[in-house]
Amino acid sequence: MAEQTFSREYLQGLPEEIKRNIITHVINSIVSEVKRSAIMGETSHIVEKIRITNLLKPSLSSNPKINISINDIITEMQKKFPDCIVLYEETWVNVTPSNRVLTERILIDWS
Repeated sequence: MAEQTFSREYLQGLPEEIKRNIITHVINSIVSEVKRSAIMGETSHIVEKIRITNLLKPSLSSNPKINISINDIITEMQKKFPDCIVLYEETWVNVTPSNRVLTERILIDWS
């Protein structure tokens, strides 16, 4: 068997390749949810940021130097759903009269 070699370009590109693979995994996990929403006759789907965080957690714990932002996810989702509206929303929700919580989510709308 021939000895395997690794170029500088290959090694320098590994972090970006890993980042792309992780984002692809997250989006592919969400695609089935979006399809299920469409099958049910809905015209939009909401993905809570905590769902994305939970999908990212295993990959990022084994690759701690990889930095993925919510904007990275949204940019790739816009490519995956090109004719849809894909946006990030922050909404304050009243949990009790004196307690509000900030919810963060991504909306995918195909109406």
